[in-house]
Amino acid sequence: REGFADDRLRIDVYRLRNAVGIKAGPGETGDWAFRANQAGLPAEAQKLLDDGFASGLLGKDENADADSKLREAATKSAKQEAATLAESEAAALKAKDGNAAFGLGLSLSGTGAHERALTLMKQGVDKGGLRRPDDAMLHLGLVQWRAGKVDDARRSFAVVKGEDGAADLARLWLVYLASPVRK
Repeated sequence: REGFADDRLRIDVYRLRNAVGIKAGPGETGDWAFRANQAGLPAEAQKLLDDGFASGLLGKDENADADSKLREAATKSAKQEAATLAESEAAALKAKDGNAAFGLGLSLSGTGAHERALTLMKQGVDKGGLRRPDDAMLHLGLVQWRAGKVDDARRSFAVVKGEDGAADLARLWLVYLASPVRK
């Protein structure tokens, strides 16, 4: 729709579509992984790419070389992030605002460490100064959902406001969470 921040929120659209059972095709999976890697979420990108290659979705068409290069880059970034996690966490907690802690938490969620991710994200929220508070609450709700904390996710999604699409996505998450067909 008019005013939807597609470039910024495309990853979130992919995540929601995946949650409700709309699987991404090869081009969308590659785009999602590329955007995740660019956004500093290498573990999420690596998982998408590994799953895409394992299922035969990626690495077969005219994008095979690009898919392979992206997979190598995401794997390298994910390993580097894992190796420097303690230092990154210490620096994030010393930062003047909560952006680094929140972002590190979101990235950790891509590894499956949802509880640790939530701790960092909450510390980031408490510290304040988040660049995009509505996006932050959308992402907090996502990680709460991933962690199985559906009631917390509902509360986070419910406070997302704005006209750029984040609130629209949060409302769709709320519809999904209320659905009897939810996973």
